[in-house]
This record gives sequence, structure tokens and C-alpha cells, in this order.
Amino acid sequence: MIDNKKNFLRNIIIAISVILIIVISVGTYMFFNSKKTKATEESKFYFYKNDQNTASVYTLDKDNKLIKLDKDNEQVYYVDKLRQYILINKNKEMSFVDEKGHIIEIDKDVQGGVKINGDKIYYIKNNKELYLKKGLEGKSEKIGENIEKVSIISDNIIKCLDKDYKTIIKKDDKDIIKELGIFDAIKFNKDYTKCVYSKDKSLVEYDIKAGTEKKIVEPKIDTKEAYLGCYSIEDDNILYGIIKTKKDEPRINIDVWYKEKGKEPKEILKDCKGVLLSEDEKGVYYTNNIGTLFYKDLKKGEEKRLMDDVEFFLLTTKDYIIVTSSKGENYKVNNNGTNEKLKSKDKIILVKKFKDSYAYFNEEDSSIYIDGKKTIENVKKYSIVNDDIAYVNNDNEVYLVKNGDIKNPKLILKNVKEYDVISFGESTLFMNLFDIDDIKGYWRDDVDQNEAIYITKENYKTLIYYHGNNNFKISKISTPDKDKIALELENEEYKVRTISKTKDKDLISVDGRNYRRIDKETYKKIEDLTKYQMEVLNPKANQYLNAWAPLNKVIKKDNMIYFEYINPNPPNQKVYIREDGTLFDDPLTGSEIKDGKSNDNKNKDAVKNADPELVKKYLKVVEDNDPLSGNSVLRSKYELNDITTYEGKKYYVFNRVNDKRYLMYIDEDENIYNVNGTIEKNGLIKVHRRK
Repeated sequence: MIDNKKNFLRNIIIAISVILIIVISVGTYMFFNSKKTKATEESKFYFYKNDQNTASVYTLDKDNKLIKLDKDNEQVYYVDKLRQYILINKNKEMSFVDEKGHIIEIDKDVQGGVKINGDKIYYIKNNKELYLKKGLEGKSEKIGENIEKVSIISDNIIKCLDKDYKTIIKKDDKDIIKELGIFDAIKFNKDYTKCVYSKDKSLVEYDIKAGTEKKIVEPKIDTKEAYLGCYSIEDDNILYGIIKTKKDEPRINIDVWYKEKGKEPKEILKDCKGVLLSEDEKGVYYTNNIGTLFYKDLKKGEEKRLMDDVEFFLLTTKDYIIVTSSKGENYKVNNNGTNEKLKSKDKIILVKKFKDSYAYFNEEDSSIYIDGKKTIENVKKYSIVNDDIAYVNNDNEVYLVKNGDIKNPKLILKNVKEYDVISFGESTLFMNLFDIDDIKGYWRDDVDQNEAIYITKENYKTLIYYHGNNNFKISKISTPDKDKIALELENEEYKVRTISKTKDKDLISVDGRNYRRIDKETYKKIEDLTKYQMEVLNPKANQYLNAWAPLNKVIKKDNMIYFEYINPNPPNQKVYIREDGTLFDDPLTGSEIKDGKSNDNKNKDAVKNADPELVKKYLKVVEDNDPLSGNSVLRSKYELNDITTYEGKKYYVFNRVNDKRYLMYIDEDENIYNVNGTIEKNGLIKVHRRK
């Protein structure tokens, strides 16, 4: 991927992180919530794709068909009034382009920060100069310097933040209020004819039409330890707060005052932890220093205790507030004191207004809830713009719910993995990070092919070729970076598997070892042969060698698999068994063993009629000379297995009680032997007596 594309993706990740931080912080202490402006976000899709080392941008036309806007673009916007897209390419060139691909150049050396207000386009150049472009015709006009950010307030009012974090208010693109500090919160009335802000330890009202300002409140506060700000200004009634801080304490306290028109200010709340104005601005929600939530009616002066143990504010309307408790549980709390627990996995959920209600995503059941009810299932990601919902389902398809018509979602895209980034409006709907969907399925070790793995969203199953398998539950999935995924496994000493993406989509790296994708049938064949080896072939090898003979290695020849078994005791005799059950001395030369029977000539009658005293005597000798007899804890017990004759001599054969495959032979002179394989083939091997 080209560097500009990497930077673009990186910037999107950073931007998302910053937004989340702001949401969480403001949810805790929502001092001066902003009024919605008349500028609206367009519910448009943008699809970013790296085509042959070129970053291209696609969108949908009016018939929801994909159209390519241009190549090498890093930013895209839509001007609904002009029916034009604005593109900023990697060379920082800014242009209009319509759905037919016609291009009109706007400017060069553009940083971004584009804001659209009707047919007016505000943007910031690389030298931090603010420019305005009106309509399709004419040149852009410089209207500001040293600007970092622009916000649309109304049809003719914008707010700018300069490089020194000072706030500037412009009306009709001319400065009307300048150099407000970062903590000098500004509040507008509903028709944008007045605003209130803090200045020089006072609250100042600015009459936008007349262009005049006057002090309306001058409380006695120390600006080093407190900040002043306005919550509401309607009908010349002003709600404001004094935010008190202490140098050595992270906690803050808020005192809330209410000044009715023509009256002196009254303190209505003291030492609040958090304050949030209701949507209709007729009341305030607040928490005290122990997290108890209250609602206070500003006009009546009445207040009601709603809920205890509140940690975060998430969303407010005129009738209810959505909050998170210190236990991580989310609630819809009504102004009458009733509450409803929301179903959610995460401690803090991203709640958004949707029509006359609210919506949020519950990761636990992959569903979107609207007004507290499960409404859209099988969801992985979602975004809301106005009354439209775009979402990605677990099959990686994109759907759009238009104008709140939840019963008729429309399929927009069949496979999100074809694109690097998909945005909806001004938010990112999808980023093509390496995730669990990319690694689900069957994989085989690409080097010596001695291991296979099967991965689902819930389980990580390892199949060690022909030795057995382990199945681990996945307890946590994380993404260290966009090309890696980490799986945390339960009940496993080596808990984390880090899986990395490679250039080959059918190849992954698991902790540095490559695995290639295989189909289910191949995996099933390996699994079945593993079971057959363990349950049939390994016991057959044990029987032939008259010993515990574990699988040592696997040999492949002529599309057949041969299993090598070895007796761990000297002289370490081997036997090879082909996957069809045929025994070999040497699979490479094709030396087949015609008689695969072991020397298991157990004489049940002879064992039954043996002299018990003699058996007891020989048993003691065998147990005293067992290889493990030096360790009293591990010392093995034996029992008589057989009485046999070999080369004219009689032998008593004993086996370990806990492993009947391990045999010891003793003759009538009390000499001890063991055997590797059959007696006929290898004879008896004398054991040195210790006792």
C-alpha cells in the first residue's frame, strides 16, 4: 500500500480513538452541551480501495450503483446543494467532481478541515489560512489566518479555533468575537441572535444583530481555581455554572446558578459531580459527589431523585437520560424515576439519537437495539446519520436502513473485504483490519505439514499430526495492529497465539510459523487417520514389538503415509506400519513383514497351574530388578503373563501390572531377560541383576 494510503488509514484510526476519548470524558462531566446546528451530515457512502498501488475512492449513485470518483484521493466530501463531491488528492489538490467524472479545480496546498454550509465550502490550507468557496463559480476567498479547526453554527455563523487554542466567532465571514480562551464556553440562543460567553471573570451577552456586548453576571470567583460557563440562554433566562478545581485533586465540583430575566442570580445546585441539560432545556440532570442522579425542573424548582451509583452520562432527551453505573451497567432513566436496564456487554456503549428514540449496539448478541428493543441482528459494525442506519453484518455485507424504515433494509455491498475503508457520512463504518473472519477455517503447517489447526470465533483446535488434538476456548480476541490478531486461550499454559497476515491470502503466520489454508475434507482425512493411528495402528505396533512403542515419525512415500514406531528400550527396534495397516521393516525399500504376529504365546492353563511358591519367588526377583526399582515411588508391580519354552529352555514371563506390554523373562536359574520384538527374530536380551 502506498505511503499516503497508509497515512490516511493511520489518521482514521487516530481520529476514531480521539472521538472515543472525547465521548467517554464528556459523558462523565457534560458541562456545556452544544446545540445542534442547522448544518446536517450527508448520509453518503464512500469506499476507499487500493487499486494497483493507487488509492481510489468510490461512492454510490442515486440507483445505489458503485461509481469511481477519482484516484489517489485522501479526503472526500459531498455538497448536496451543488450535487458535487469535493476531493483532496495526495498532492493536496482540491477539486469538485460530479457523478459523471467531470472535474473543476478549486485550490492547491489544501490541508483539509472542510466544512460545508449549503453552497459555501470552508477549508484550511497548509499554511493554516482559512478560505471560503461559494458555489461552483468564482475564486476562493481568504477569511482567516492561523486556523486549526472550523465548526458550523448556523447559516451565517461559524466558530474557529486558532493555533493558540483561542476561539473566534465569525458572522457573514467577518470576525465578531475574538480571542476567547479554550475554557470560555460560548452558548447561542435558539434563533442565533444572542450568545453568552465568559470573559474577564464575568458572563457576557453579545447581541449578534446589534454587534454589542454587556456584562450580565459577575460572580466572585478565582479564575485560577474555577471556570465559568453558560448552559442555556432562552428568553433572557440564563443557566450557568462555576466549575471548581483544586490543584492537587483530580475531582471537580460544579455549582449551578439560574438567572431569570430582570432578577438576581440564584444558586440552585452546589458541588455537583456532573451536570447535563435536558434536550428541551427545561431541566437539568445532575449527580452529587456520591453518584446519586437527580432531575431538577428549572421553572418549577422541583427536583426528583432518580437513581444511585451513576458514573457516566451517555445521552439525554426531554423525558429521560441514559447513564452507566459504576458496575458497568447501562440504564434508561425516566424523569419520573423509573428505569430500564439495557442489554449490553460493554461498560460504555455508544448511544445515538435515532428519530424520536435512541439506538446502540450490543456486541454480546451482535444486535442493534432501538428504544431498548433488539431490532437488527447479525451485526458487526454500524453507523447512524440522521434517520439512516448503515451496518456491516457478520457475513461482511453492507446494508442501509433509509429514513428509519427498519423493515426494509437494502443490500448495498456483498463483501466489505474488497475495500480498505468504508465511511458513512463523517464516520468510519469499516476498516479492513486483519480479524477473526480472515482466519476462520482449516489450516496446515506449510513446512513439514506435521500440524493442522481449525479456528472458529469461539474455539482454537490443534491437530498434531497423528498424535492427537487439543481444543481450546478463545476467551479474548484483540488486534495489536491492522495486520495481526491475538487469540487468548483458556486452560492453556501458552495462552496467546499471535496470528499475522501475509501477502498470500491463503497463508497465515502463527507465532512465526506459516500455515496454509486447506479445505474441510483434507482436515477431516487427517483427523480420521490420526484417530485410526492412535486406536488401531499404535496398539498393533505395541503388540508386534511386545513393548510400549510410541509413534516416532511419519514418512510419506508414493502418496501413502508410513508410521514409524520405536521401542524406547535398547536395542530400540523399529517397525513401520502403512496407513492401510501393512507392516514393514523398511518402507523405503518396500521390505514388508509377512507375519505381523508378536510372540504373545500366553499359555493360560500353564499360568493357572503354576506353582504359587515358585511364582512368588520369581516375581520378587523380577520386581527387585525392574528398571524403576531404584525409586520406591515409581517401583512397578508385575504379574505372571505366560510360561513358554525357547530353544529348549523354560521361561516364566511377567508383565507390568500398569503396562501389560512391558515383559520380563526369568529362567529356572533366575537369570532375567527382556525382548524387543519377537523372540524368534531377536532372541532374549539378558538383564544385569542388581539383587
